[in-house]
Amino acid sequence: MSAEPFLRTLSPLLRSLSRSLADWKSGPRQAPVNVVTQAEVDALIGDLEHRSIDLADEQPLFIAMLMGGTGVGKSTLLNALAGSKVAMASFTRPTTRDPVVYLHESIRPERLHADLRNCRLSRHVREARRHKILVDTPDLDSNDLANRDTLVRLLPLADVVLYVGSQEKYHDRLGWEIFKEQRQRRAFAFVLNKWDRCSQLGPSGRRPDDDLLDDLKREGFTDPKLFRTTAQLWVDSGGETPANRPEGEQFAELRDWLESGLTRLEMDAGKARGVTQLLDRTTTV
Repeated sequence: MSAEPFLRTLSPLLRSLSRSLADWKSGPRQAPVNVVTQAEVDALIGDLEHRSIDLADEQPLFIAMLMGGTGVGKSTLLNALAGSKVAMASFTRPTTRDPVVYLHESIRPERLHADLRNCRLSRHVREARRHKILVDTPDLDSNDLANRDTLVRLLPLADVVLYVGSQEKYHDRLGWEIFKEQRQRRAFAFVLNKWDRCSQLGPSGRRPDDDLLDDLKREGFTDPKLFRTTAQLWVDSGGETPANRPEGEQFAELRDWLESGLTRLEMDAGKARGVTQLLDRTTTV
């Protein structure tokens, strides 16, 4: 059996589960449900309904979410992938407060989860990304705790997370803790941005990419997908291949992977992880 029909069969099952939870919440019981549990159940019901609608579609939407710390270049990376300025970028302070959702003009707002509909929507006409959505999230190490809460709330909607780092910040404590917490629940790919600054050895006496790959292997990744990018060069060159592109730079490979390299099997595997997480949540509420 192929992955596509199997995932579509999950749609009515998830819808039935959401209705069962709604009946349980509104039904009689000996002790009242506390406010926190009620909120968790309401959120879970909404997520189950949304996922069932998504999987019922012949071509589900695939969400790639950018996650990273202050100054690593997430917003610049999104601008480079978009070929235009769709996200605010700064070298001096965190600027990603409101998430940016980059999506095809044909996608109706009602197909988006409510948490994405409330973000800033930036539309495009790129056919290669008709069913793929990029989301630029708040900096995970922001001093504003509301920004971090927004990131944690959005992560369950991701089919794949692009964990963006730089030569200064590719394994910071907060980011690594979130990654370790989420890695079993969704697919991850890794981006080491500002590659033009990575030729020098770091404090460990090794290049940042070698150091990061070793850390990932210790976490159980046998063949982690890592892209070395210099997003600012591509923004400055208007999307054309930069004349001064450093050796080993892989932005074009990342762009091609997002547009055509992600196979349907890989995308369905990401969807399956999301369904697994939802089912796990039903057992803990």
